[in-house]
Amino acid sequence: MNVTVSNEVTDELLGPFELSDDITLMDFMALIDFDENEQALWHNMRQLKSVDREKTLMQLGIVGESLVVVKAIKKKATEGSTTRASKASAKAAKAAAKAAAVARDTPAEQATTVSPVAQVPVAVSPAVTAAVPTQPTSPSGGPAAANDIITPEDEYIETFRKSLLNSPSLASNIPIPGVNQLIQDSQLFKQLIGPVLLHRRAQQQAANQMGTAQSEYVKLMSNPDDPSNQARISELINQQEIDEQLHKAMEYTPEVFASVNMLYINMEINGHPVKAFVDSGAQSTIMSTALAERTGLGRLVDKRFRGIARGVGKGEIIGRVHAAQVKIETQFIPCSFIVLDTNVDLLLGLDMLRRYQACVDLKENVLKIAGIVTPFLPEAEIPKHFDMDPSAEATNLPSTSPLGNQKAAPEARDAGVGSALLNRSTPATAERTHAEEDVRRLMDLGFSRAEVLKALDHSQGNAEYAAAFLFQ
Repeated sequence: MNVTVSNEVTDELLGPFELSDDITLMDFMALIDFDENEQALWHNMRQLKSVDREKTLMQLGIVGESLVVVKAIKKKATEGSTTRASKASAKAAKAAAKAAAVARDTPAEQATTVSPVAQVPVAVSPAVTAAVPTQPTSPSGGPAAANDIITPEDEYIETFRKSLLNSPSLASNIPIPGVNQLIQDSQLFKQLIGPVLLHRRAQQQAANQMGTAQSEYVKLMSNPDDPSNQARISELINQQEIDEQLHKAMEYTPEVFASVNMLYINMEINGHPVKAFVDSGAQSTIMSTALAERTGLGRLVDKRFRGIARGVGKGEIIGRVHAAQVKIETQFIPCSFIVLDTNVDLLLGLDMLRRYQACVDLKENVLKIAGIVTPFLPEAEIPKHFDMDPSAEATNLPSTSPLGNQKAAPEARDAGVGSALLNRSTPATAERTHAEEDVRRLMDLGFSRAEVLKALDHSQGNAEYAAAFLFQ
């Protein structure tokens, strides 16, 4: 917090002091060399009494940008005070005469016009907008008469005006032209500066370091040891840290809020150009049924490998193409595909990436595979039909797998975002039984019984296909 001290006894303006929230009133008094016997502290029209010396400034409502006023304790009139009063009266009379002279010199047509000060946006420093209580006065500036109705707002504005009269250095903090003449006229000061002061005071009273309503802040600070209050304070502190992280991220790393393009490469299958989606999070390489028909591979689909593909979505596996020639740049490589009814033509999964020891080089923005280097496609060449799952967009869940376009069951979505974990077994729920001879023969190849049974399930009991699956 920043606290400014206006000492009306010595006519000095101290600060602003940058203080911690846990500083006590007693320490603050010692900091400003405060004399309890001769002086009194005021803040926001309230006297800070010595019985509160053990409380922190925050508990006393002094937060943010605040002004504390040091006033002299009223005593019997002495010769010195009479002298000071006479000097102040003479000074006020001189200022009034000067203001009257200015008024006489002003043409009549300008007298009815609002001063140019009214056209200037008034920006009052936060440290200048705290009030100090004085004897109630009438709007004209003299002692209040018995029949005058003085509202707290009027008293606040008039007290502020007198503070400026007594402290020229404080008045200099108001960046408007003609302020010295303005504070001489209580009515004009109330008309032009009053609304700004009241608005600024309302803002200060409503603001606090927790960023919540002042009423809630006072309630929390009145009993901070209450478990429910502690939970709420902790929640507000955590929210402040979250907001701070958000602001820093938006300032220093705004790129994290932008969408990231998927990785696509160009390839050919049977002379047909294809844009393949590179997804190291997908277990298997996938081809759409439409692409299989266009490239003439539909007749080679082995429908014995039916099953269910699960990832961020779920789809039916039509079958498998065991081998097909794929051309990447100038290199021909054999590739196997799972044929799936999806709107993504080709997904290059982890099986082929590992088989050809591919390297996704994001620094150079290229894919190194099978001894050749091919660049990833720019955003303009990425297929436009590749859209996120509508439900995923609604919940702001990023999807790195094209299977998100399929309607996903709840259990499929739980499988993990960005992975196309494929279950190539048949949908039948009954446990399969396999010939024990086939199981032993496959186990003799060095595989465990669980791996052998899984491979036999995937190949629907065909021992030769199971062996090929185990060696992939």
